[in-house]
Amino acid sequence: MSKPRLVAYIAASLDGYIATVDGGVEWLEAFEGGDYGYAQFMAGVGSIVMGRATFDQVMEMGEWPYTDTPTTVLTHRPLTDDPPPGVSISDDINRIMEDAAQTGGDVWILGGPEVLGQFLKADAIDRIDLFVMPVLLGEGIPLFGPDGNVQGVTLDACLPYPDGVVKLSYLLRAGRE
Repeated sequence: MSKPRLVAYIAASLDGYIATVDGGVEWLEAFEGGDYGYAQFMAGVGSIVMGRATFDQVMEMGEWPYTDTPTTVLTHRPLTDDPPPGVSISDDINRIMEDAAQTGGDVWILGGPEVLGQFLKADAIDRIDLFVMPVLLGEGIPLFGPDGNVQGVTLDACLPYPDGVVKLSYLLRAGRE
């Protein structure tokens, strides 16, 4: 079995924020009708790793959307409610990467700057698919934290959409794509 790619697939405002100061993502609702290749992306995902804040936010939205995809929540705190089937917790990135390699398919790194930062520090992310949304938030939660692992990236693809969204695909670990 080949080693899975670890992919960050995330949207950010033009000024680099993934959420408002209070963690809100309502500003993304204006783009819900667009087809940005999500179904195709998910078809290649074998497992998901998400941060605790992201998990809590998804749980507040209602029905668990990832019923067919094993999901690990990166946290050291126990989950307060019974997690959906297929959801586990871990705070060990190396163990998460080992477990994810067994599922086949890509690993979606889904979370904010803390989760992305941990995987960047571990030099574990292979690709970032960044959707730049034509919105200026002015302030909020930045895509990347201040203490990330400085590294070069290679632009692999750039795809503009008619509504002003631009998908930028960057390779972080050349030779793995």
